[in-house]
Amino acid sequence: MEKRFYFRLFLYTFIFVFAAGMAVTYAYARDLMASAFSSAFYALLFAVIIAGIFGGLHAKAVKKVPGWRDEDFASLRRERSFTMNVPYARAFDIALRFLAEQAGLVMEYNDREKFVAIARAPMTLNSLGITVKLEFREEGERTAVNLLVKPLTPFSMIDQGETLALASKIERGLSGTV
Repeated sequence: MEKRFYFRLFLYTFIFVFAAGMAVTYAYARDLMASAFSSAFYALLFAVIIAGIFGGLHAKAVKKVPGWRDEDFASLRRERSFTMNVPYARAFDIALRFLAEQAGLVMEYNDREKFVAIARAPMTLNSLGITVKLEFREEGERTAVNLLVKPLTPFSMIDQGETLALASKIERGLSGTV
């Protein structure tokens, strides 16, 4: 899984830098072959640097988070399912209070009839913000919760393990008996 992450990071960086380089150099030089070779050279250089350095930093940060799993190593979209051993009415209030006080999130939307709560984490040096969505389901005296943690910007590829750390913190804090 980790090798695919590095390759994907390399490939996306190469494509982006190559396309941007082609646009800029062709606009000034008007020579297609010279633009392609110079863009490919710089795209290769930047892609290796980005994948090696920033990919390595991301991998190291993810492996430090307790509860990381191989199957979601490279993904920044974290999905978890767990149960809370309290009835729905109490579980919703506990979850909202936990998100605000313990996780430090700002509530964006909550609807008791639709069993949904959405919160946001502020921008940091490692991410442009994180969206957290909780969906609740009544199961008698217990409440099933589906958790989705993802970056605010869809094009993010590296976050130094912040989405994983937040998903793990919420899951550990709300699962089981609260």
